[in-house]
Amino acid sequence: MIISIDLDGVLCDFMGRVRSTPSYQDVTSTQDMDKDRWENLWVALASTENLWETLDPIEENVEALRSFLSHNSNHVVYFVTARQGTAGRNVSVQCARWLREHNVYPHFNYTAVVPVSGADVKPYVMIDLDIQYSVDDVAKTVDSCNDLKDHKAFLLDQPYNRGINLPRVSNLAEFFERIK
Repeated sequence: MIISIDLDGVLCDFMGRVRSTPSYQDVTSTQDMDKDRWENLWVALASTENLWETLDPIEENVEALRSFLSHNSNHVVYFVTARQGTAGRNVSVQCARWLREHNVYPHFNYTAVVPVSGADVKPYVMIDLDIQYSVDDVAKTVDSCNDLKDHKAFLLDQPYNRGINLPRVSNLAEFFERIK
């Protein structure tokens, strides 16, 4: 099985980091921010040395991933992410270090971080890498991926994506159960 798991909003609490930034405590979703406010926030975040290594885990989902990887074999898990560069190490290295710091190891599977230039590129990556299943917290990405042949995408339930009618899972344990 070939799987894609988004990082921010699925494994990592990016919104927690946003809300800890001065003047952004009221933000519930970066998707709803106007362009100027997002750019100002990004300037503040991008200057953080190795930002992607500092995010808190969404522990329930990290634990489900650890369990999946340790109890299964011969799967490919890609962490397809639209993260942008920050001060410090490059995006792939920061992501890999975060996964390792949180004890996410492939065991008898293959894992890789795949940074992309934007969420709109993710469907093309799903095609190019023959990814069969994916989970993301962005409705637009899930909707686009579900238009692909031989691919099933799930929306990870978050407060900012409720009320959208797409295949939905409440956590990664449910995702793994549904794709068995």
